[in-house]
Amino acid sequence: EKKTKTPRVKKEMPDGFEAATGGQKLIRRISDFVVSYGAFLAAFAGFIIFDINMAYPMIPALGLFIFNLWFMPGKAGGRTVGNWISRTRYVNVRGDPPIWIYIMVKGLTTIFVIISLSTIMVVSSKLSSGSPIAESTTGQVFTVIGLLMLIPPLIDYSMYKMRGDLGLWDTVFGGV
Repeated sequence: EKKTKTPRVKKEMPDGFEAATGGQKLIRRISDFVVSYGAFLAAFAGFIIFDINMAYPMIPALGLFIFNLWFMPGKAGGRTVGNWISRTRYVNVRGDPPIWIYIMVKGLTTIFVIISLSTIMVVSSKLSSGSPIAESTTGQVFTVIGLLMLIPPLIDYSMYKMRGDLGLWDTVFGGV
């Protein structure tokens, strides 16, 4: 006896909520980038320009990163600093805030792209210069890791372009 398939219900915004405007999304992205990665970039710039030790500036940078992507979403009802500034919030189809892992994974997309592109550029520059690291197993492993870290952001981007409203992480975490 065949089971009857229940029709899928399209996941929509719950009552009492409205979608964020383009300006609010932009402000949230910029604010979250500055808070999460701004101190890392400042420490890296200090290393390049002034030749300072990067270890000490990385400690507060890591603290800001953890604060914005782990502590804030866990204690502030699923909101980051960018959400506070743009006066937005993530909600699921029931109107509840998502679990903090969703926001952390969504915030890690930027670091996936940065690490993967830098890894690929370093290994390819070593390859063109004839360095032995590019031909070694270590160089090949770093190249593969860099390429693998680029896959989730590419899937997320393509899903946003095809669907328009739900990306990879939204789909994985149940239509946030």
